[in-house]
Amino acid sequence: MCGIFGVVGQGVPGLDRERLRSYRRTQESRGPDSHGEYEDPRCFLGHNRLRIIDLSDRASQPMANTGGGLQLVYNGEIYNYQSLRRELECRHEFRSQSDTEVLLYLLEDYGVDALDRIEGMFAFALWNKGDGSLLLARDRFGEKPLYYCGGPEYFGFASSVAALLHAGLAAPSLSPAGLFGVPWLGCPTFGRTPVRGIRSLRPAHYLLVKDGHVGPETPYWQTSELLPLPSGIREEEIISTIDHLLRESVRDQLVADVPVGLFFSGGLDSSTIASYVREHCGRPLHTYSLGFDPQDYDESALAADGAKFFAFDHTAVRVRSEDVLMQLPAFLDTLDIPLADGLNTYLVAKAANDAFTVSLSGVGGDEAFCGYSTFRYVKLLEQLRPLHGVLPNWNGSGKKPFSTATSWPSRILRYMAGGLTNPAAQYDVARAIYTFDELTTLFTPEFLHCALSEESALPLLRDSLSRSECCGGRTMGQVTRMELQRYLGPLLLPAIDVMSMRFSMEIRAPFLNRRLVEYLVRVPDGIKMPDLRGKRLLHRLMRDRLPRRVLRHPKRGFGLPLERWILEPDLRDVVTDVVASKRAAGRGLFQEAALKRALASVDAYSPGERMHHQEFMRLWILYVIEEWIRRNCDD
Repeated sequence: MCGIFGVVGQGVPGLDRERLRSYRRTQESRGPDSHGEYEDPRCFLGHNRLRIIDLSDRASQPMANTGGGLQLVYNGEIYNYQSLRRELECRHEFRSQSDTEVLLYLLEDYGVDALDRIEGMFAFALWNKGDGSLLLARDRFGEKPLYYCGGPEYFGFASSVAALLHAGLAAPSLSPAGLFGVPWLGCPTFGRTPVRGIRSLRPAHYLLVKDGHVGPETPYWQTSELLPLPSGIREEEIISTIDHLLRESVRDQLVADVPVGLFFSGGLDSSTIASYVREHCGRPLHTYSLGFDPQDYDESALAADGAKFFAFDHTAVRVRSEDVLMQLPAFLDTLDIPLADGLNTYLVAKAANDAFTVSLSGVGGDEAFCGYSTFRYVKLLEQLRPLHGVLPNWNGSGKKPFSTATSWPSRILRYMAGGLTNPAAQYDVARAIYTFDELTTLFTPEFLHCALSEESALPLLRDSLSRSECCGGRTMGQVTRMELQRYLGPLLLPAIDVMSMRFSMEIRAPFLNRRLVEYLVRVPDGIKMPDLRGKRLLHRLMRDRLPRRVLRHPKRGFGLPLERWILEPDLRDVVTDVVASKRAAGRGLFQEAALKRALASVDAYSPGERMHHQEFMRLWILYVIEEWIRRNCDD
């Protein structure tokens, strides 16, 4: 786990070296152990190192191949590096025990075809001095970040937006097209960022730069290309395969030369990971969880019981609303891009950073095993398909944008009135903060004009998935793809990465194993989710391995009681004062009526009550956007 930085092109000699080296400070928490650099007339590479595998200097970066013609900077972990190394040893003489060197020689031998052989999380840049080419690539799910920008004489990349800005490779100018998706899904979408000229390399893509030409982002992995499992396959065979794949994934992700722990809520996902950890780990693992006073959020007792069951060394961190208020400025300072998530990871990583450097996590279990309410909602509408359009005169059937801040029955009635005709629209109503259609009533006409001028394809974003992906009885497979592309990849994983790396901690996700996800996407809906119960296969897998209390425990997620705390005067005043400020209104981003609606939503509740989740999220994302702009663009 590290921070990478670089710039290539004929303009490199004229760039200010002191400004370029600001990456060391900007990305220091990503790699506090050491830093290294490489430079030639067309290339400057920088690397901040967090030592996890092979702690010696022999594993330092940038790392060169034997002839010195290739230079690699890399962030992440290659989980199958040991088996790949055994294959490569007949052709290469290794100088270290690192996965970095394995990746370097794999790329030397196979080029971009090496990407299909890598299991892990990664973002890397490979400079070929001989032909002047630069290869960038990012892991399949988006666990590791990689941003890039270009000028007339150079091309820059980094692990953070801030590193590119501080190095002077891009200007802190707001991009309307990049901001467009943030109040929609809680994050910048489909490779955009809110900084003009800076893009995020999309997960499962690579990019080639050569002779001043920046090639297209090219996908190397797509779940939509997978064929369904053979008809007639027995459920017992599916469970056995999942068991094998999960066991291997956890085993491989426990490899490290530093202490490994586990973020452990006691719920089904983290308990599943804990069960497999216990098989492979001969020592007590250190686990951490968060606890809260509001009982409808608190899972500390469940986590304590689970840790006792597995004989783990457990620490429960009690979080109060006062703690959130105290840490909120530092959390906002850490956000590299505006995100609706991440405060939970910030708090648990801050508490655990002295205990271990690597932590396993249950993230990805809901996407892989159909755990979210989005799956149940789309499944329900699929079952109600014969009733689609039977209520054409329902008062919610008009063409005005439909809000997510409504009850689930209202969303179902919208479908029965003839709306929500495709899975992308159904998913939008279930997942979005502001639905895609609502964005026209949120943003000002002037802002929308600027956004469309910058990128004319924005109106097509919601329905950008191919209809052909919803064939063959695998509607849940399409929802999984939408969760990967519109929630996990652009929101959850960037939030987990940037917040954990603030405290120099690496988070690993055994559920995000390529072979496991591929297999689950191929499972027919009739086996994976025949009714409205989520995670059916995971329950079947773990029913004889976990306590019944865990299996019966309702899903809560790894969240904070912000919907309650926002109704306490201190936090409410902090958030609403920013959203209602003249400074925010003067930007011309949001319509005055939309801001007033968001602010008024708080007044409908009293302290001690619980705010509607989507109403809270609307206010919260407006707050985060304004705070992010103040910190990253105004100055």
